[in-house]
Amino acid sequence: MNNSKILRIGLMGSSCSGKTTSVELLAEELGLKLYPEFESRILSDWIRQGRIKDKLHMSPDSTKEFHEEALTLREIKSEESIRYISDRTAAELLVYNRLYVQPHFLVDYAREFTSRCREVMEKYTNLFLFPRGVLPLEDNGVRTADSEYQLKVHTLLVDVLRDLGIRYNLLSKDRLDKRERVEEIKKCLEI
Repeated sequence: MNNSKILRIGLMGSSCSGKTTSVELLAEELGLKLYPEFESRILSDWIRQGRIKDKLHMSPDSTKEFHEEALTLREIKSEESIRYISDRTAAELLVYNRLYVQPHFLVDYAREFTSRCREVMEKYTNLFLFPRGVLPLEDNGVRTADSEYQLKVHTLLVDVLRDLGIRYNLLSKDRLDKRERVEEIKKCLEI
């Protein structure tokens, strides 16, 4: 494979859809730098540092600050390399921002945050949306293990992608193991 070719892959989807299960193998097989999901790590750091008690005790202001930190990190990472794969994208961040932050702030904030997310999303050469409900929901301390909530997140993610005009590949709803999911993605990439 030509390692100088721009290849920026983003894996998207609600919690427990198989993104993290697939991303390490994909990164290794495609020779891509891996950008793991930042948001859970940032949230865990904030809890460990005592900035917040837990994910349920965040004010709109602290949630806004959290989203700003996560988006800034995504902006930096999107400029670092021409070849990478990302476990989650700014589109998921925008979904959560619309749910928990934007209702509490001025419309100008929503426009600016949305614009920044669009700029990050437009840097991807390939985006893959994982189906929801393929894996059992597990609470890891930072995700919400509620199937109705995850359906809402998935639906809002599809809406965000449509609103931003972002093209993506919808992966099959078949219950695939890690190897089969990786092969499905590689087939879409024609690799």
